[in-house]
Amino acid sequence: MRIRGKEKVPGLLQEASAYLLDANHPALYQWPALGQATHAVKNLEIGSGRGTFLATMAQRNSDQLFLGVDLYIPIVARAATLLREFACPNAKLVCIHAERLPEFLAQIKFDRLYLNFSDPWPRRRNDRKRLTHPRFLERYRSFLKQDGHLEFKTDNLSLFDYSVQTLVASGWTLLEETRDLSVAKDEFELCEGRYVQTEYEQKFRALGQPICHLVAQPPMRDELSGVRSHTPRHSGI
Repeated sequence: MRIRGKEKVPGLLQEASAYLLDANHPALYQWPALGQATHAVKNLEIGSGRGTFLATMAQRNSDQLFLGVDLYIPIVARAATLLREFACPNAKLVCIHAERLPEFLAQIKFDRLYLNFSDPWPRRRNDRKRLTHPRFLERYRSFLKQDGHLEFKTDNLSLFDYSVQTLVASGWTLLEETRDLSVAKDEFELCEGRYVQTEYEQKFRALGQPICHLVAQPPMRDELSGVRSHTPRHSGI
């Protein structure tokens, strides 16, 4: 990935250091509030990109905690800068591969996991890299609460159909599913993750492309993956 302005990254990281976690040390030791069962709702976004979704959600839901994850340090630096500009003490970022998250997030359980406009990896030989591949879905179960929700948004219909199939095959329950997500109708809906638009979503909507969205719940701990089928409730939103 080519990223412009990489020479500015060290300075950005230093200026926004209060919003960053070190991937080499467990998150719980760096941000103890994530482990407090009595604390507010805890949210995790994998693939935070420039941080638009993370910063907007954190600002609109100041009583909740938000952790953003991305693989590229220049991207994380810019997202952390946005958190700093938005003054979001309830949000932090970490540069880490999703495969390492179970260890990094040990003893932490999130209420919500957001996957927004993830890389579709269209070639079949790369499907293992998709964030809704079964190997990732299994990892998510280690840090998502039993009654927690995974929310997934994409403009890519093929990726959406693939994700529905892998979730069902892995024993997840589809609670909501729509291939044409509407926009927020009031200020209350603007606080919900499904209605917060990233720069990608804004671009796709401007081109008239429908946005797909689903909500899924992980299988019970004692259920075997792939042995149940689920009928999703198609959202009318």
